Amino acid sequence: MSEMPAAIADAIRAMGNVFDPQVIAQTFALYNPLIAAAPRDGIDVVRDVRYGSDPRHLFDVHVPQKRAAEAVPVVVFIHGGGFVRGHKNSNPENLDMAYANIANYFARHGMIGVNATYRLAPDHQWPAGGEDVGSMVAWLRDNIATHGGDPERIFLFGQSAGAVHAATHLFFSALHCVPGSGVAGAALFSGVYDAEAVPAPAASPYFGADTTLYRARSPIHAVGNSAVPLFIVIAEFDPPMMALQGIELLRAVARRDGHSPRFTRLKGHNHLSEALHLNTGEETVGPELLDFVRTRR
Repeated sequence: MSEMPAAIADAIRAMGNVFDPQVIAQTFALYNPLIAAAPRDGIDVVRDVRYGSDPRHLFDVHVPQKRAAEAVPVVVFIHGGGFVRGHKNSNPENLDMAYANIANYFARHGMIGVNATYRLAPDHQWPAGGEDVGSMVAWLRDNIATHGGDPERIFLFGQSAGAVHAATHLFFSALHCVPGSGVAGAALFSGVYDAEAVPAPAASPYFGADTTLYRARSPIHAVGNSAVPLFIVIAEFDPPMMALQGIELLRAVARRDGHSPRFTRLKGHNHLSEALHLNTGEETVGPELLDFVRTRR
């Protein structure tokens, strides 16, 4: 299988571009059987590695059992959840489910996959997510070589709120653990990069109650502080505001670089399935992600 199964495509199309708890539950229900059956042999997983002092400063490191002759790239998946929810183990009954399937995808292709959790709002507001990504990068630069990873080839893969946290780390130099951020590239899936575009009730748990600070806290207005290569992704059935945010980031990065970054609009996918489908046999965006990582040294 390389294309989205027809039954899943029909179901996602029927949901449309709404994203709410019902759509989340329906999308997980569509993909859970495929994730449960996904290959995971040949991978060692080091679970619940602590990269900081908070109880949620955890990630799992997925390493190919067959070691390569040279150090391999490292891809860190940073989950979404509207800034206030989410976990690397969305199904605590089965730790091999989402989002371990995403880390497994990269490990199955000879890389190291990292599945990360971070602090949540409202207890931890801006820039806590970007700070946590910086702590992840710092730990990996200091320690990933012992697992066969290349500390100079760390890639961030953020989805939704995770994309915002990855972008915040990249574009706000005060959060960098080393000059230049310590990151070789980042794939940003359907993030909301401009807090001013979000209704205040939805933005305030993370960005704070003072909306006059939103512009200064928005990654899209700090793009010029980073030259890290980006792969920007939106989904056909993203809510329109989220799709537009990806396009606006594309424009901002193109102005920064003088040329467009890599960009994809995933046909048939919604805000969750765009990442959830990895390692299920469907190759909608996986080959592009692998190429993005492999072509940057």
